[in-house]
Amino acid sequence: MDSEYIHSGTSDANTVIQHLDWNAETIPDFNADVLIGADIAYDISAIPAMVYMTNKIMEQTPGLVAYYAITYRHENTFSVFEKECEKYALVISPIPKPSPMFQYQNRTDENVFMYTVQKSL
Repeated sequence: MDSEYIHSGTSDANTVIQHLDWNAETIPDFNADVLIGADIAYDISAIPAMVYMTNKIMEQTPGLVAYYAITYRHENTFSVFEKECEKYALVISPIPKPSPMFQYQNRTDENVFMYTVQKSL
């Protein structure tokens, strides 16, 4: 698995950019506090594998929080995502959209939603 390490400037914190294959047979070693994914539910048929892998990574990394930005390209995107998360006792919480800082940011991004995903306690 390819990884790219970015040193954050402090002695004990690093950022790792890592490709995760939702359909991999083995779970990657994952030593992190946060998992970030953007535009990862582009195909509704990929959501079950994405949530399965998220759950497996969270099982081996207690306390991990995932932050996902999901574009609704299909009317059932969220319901499939929600149903799959419920299967694995993953709690999803919406993150409110920030107010635009600049006028040009007032374009329509209504189809992009952000969520945290965590294992239920």
